[in-house]
Amino acid sequence: MQSKLNNIQGLRAYAAVSVTYFHTGYVIPHVSPFGFYGVDVFFVISGFIMAGICDLRPQKFFKRRVIRIVPMYWLVTFGMFILALLVPSLLKATHANLVELVKSLLFIPFFKEDGLLQPLLFVGWSLNYEMYFYVLLALVLLVVPGKRAPLVTCALLVLVPSVLHPWHDRNALTKFYGDMRPFEFIVGIACYYVARTVPVGVARKLRWPLIGCMLLAVAELAVYFMLPLPYFPPDWIGFGTPAAVLVLSAALLAKCGADLRARWLILLGDASYAIYLLHPFVLYAMERVLAKRWPVLSSEHNFFGMVLGVAAVCAASCVVYLYIEKPLVDWLAARFAQTRRPPLTDPAEMPL
Repeated sequence: MQSKLNNIQGLRAYAAVSVTYFHTGYVIPHVSPFGFYGVDVFFVISGFIMAGICDLRPQKFFKRRVIRIVPMYWLVTFGMFILALLVPSLLKATHANLVELVKSLLFIPFFKEDGLLQPLLFVGWSLNYEMYFYVLLALVLLVVPGKRAPLVTCALLVLVPSVLHPWHDRNALTKFYGDMRPFEFIVGIACYYVARTVPVGVARKLRWPLIGCMLLAVAELAVYFMLPLPYFPPDWIGFGTPAAVLVLSAALLAKCGADLRARWLILLGDASYAIYLLHPFVLYAMERVLAKRWPVLSSEHNFFGMVLGVAAVCAASCVVYLYIEKPLVDWLAARFAQTRRPPLTDPAEMPL
């Protein structure tokens, strides 16, 4: 059975808005800051989607991934570089450094002046991991049949940090690739295979428990650091586990026909990449420019300002997606990644 998983798009919207909320700086009284786990949800989704693509149609997979990720990231990175060049006083550890620009564009990890392992566009650290995952999978696809490629890639994702562990803190490359955060891609791949295995009838019987699991996962992510735990596990476990519950539950619900139909939410999911890339610029403009004149617009100190900031990010990103990102990606895909069969949508139509 083939199913376009609009539920996954809904999760992408949730992940992007969560990260946006976190970066507003607003903290609900008596509640720990939350929302940063949106990246973990993205990573699990990526593993899930890539496993599905390899299972169904891996042709020109890497070209399509590059076309999907690189153009918008490069445009926004160049924008950050120009901003650092023209108005350096607005930024902290980001400078108009050509070496750092080249490393950022090529997804090469490096330490910035403040010691953080980030590219010029600070949210791009997650894209470095995404591209690392795609490159590994693309290399495996050269020698391994598509349906087996995700499993071999999982083995490599475990092997690399194991080998680099003794030199973990030696330099930026060993620290970045020696981290276990990419294990969340493995979790996403596992979610795909579980979702594919569960019969439709069983998924239908589990419909309400699955909805309950999703609600519990959302709640757990929001209050994670307020839980009375004696030990907080690594992020790939602490956040990856509830993210896996969300992705697997969403996939099984779609499989039994309970797929998302709210067009506005699907649009936010489609625009989630634009939201992720652009939200620092929109929030910064509101906080540093507009809020100085109208304090009520401060997204960090005012609930109304936070809501308005998130809404502004979503609105601007949807416009950018519809009139810049989507036409650009469609044109590049038609020119450089044509296949005899139409390319898979994102999220893919998968044999669940």
